[in-house]
Amino acid sequence: GDEARPTDGAVTTSIDGAVLHITLDRPSHRNSLSPSMIDSLIGVLVAAASDDAFAKTIPEFSSPNQRFGLQVHSHKRYYGNSG
Repeated sequence: GDEARPTDGAVTTSIDGAVLHITLDRPSHRNSLSPSMIDSLIGVLVAAASDDAFAKTIPEFSSPNQRFGLQVHSHKRYYGNSG
C-alpha cells in the first residue's frame, strides 16, 4: 500500500505552550525530505496555521545534521516530471 518505508523518514510534533516543535527525522539520508515527509510537513503547517493556540512553529532535526534538502529523483517519481 501507501505505507511509508522506514527510510522515508518522519515528521513528528510536540507542543510546549504556544510553540509547536516540528521534528524532521531522516538521519539515514542526512535529513533530506522525502515526498511523504513533504506531504506530512504541509499537513502539519496547514493545521498549525488554522489553530490560534500556536504563536510560532520551530523546525528541529532528530540528528546532529542541522540541514535538510531534497532528493530530486524521488520527487520526480512521486510527483511526476512536469517539467
